[in-house]
Amino acid sequence: MFLVSAFGDLELLKGEINEILKAWDKGDTKTMESFVSKSLQDDLRMLPIYEKLIFERNKNIASKIEGYLKTNEHYFVVVGAAHLVGKDGIIEILKKKGYLVEQL
Repeated sequence: MFLVSAFGDLELLKGEINEILKAWDKGDTKTMESFVSKSLQDDLRMLPIYEKLIFERNKNIASKIEGYLKTNEHYFVVVGAAHLVGKDGIIEILKKKGYLVEQL
């Protein structure tokens, strides 16, 4: 189901790639979130997939980042854009835990 959705999204992306890149460049998280959640909005059967691939992983990644923040070391963390946006994104999870998160 996820592969079928991904292939469908490829066609969609052809027409919208410039809009996605502009949103990323401007730091427009609302537009980025709308692109990330489009498949879910179009087909609620995707919810279990999003739960595993995005939301559950966001919790785990945020927990790992929190562990890094409690040390005196410097870390560089790389995640896909889908993990950063939305109310269940890593940024919001860390904010809810009391961390100051700034978009640069």
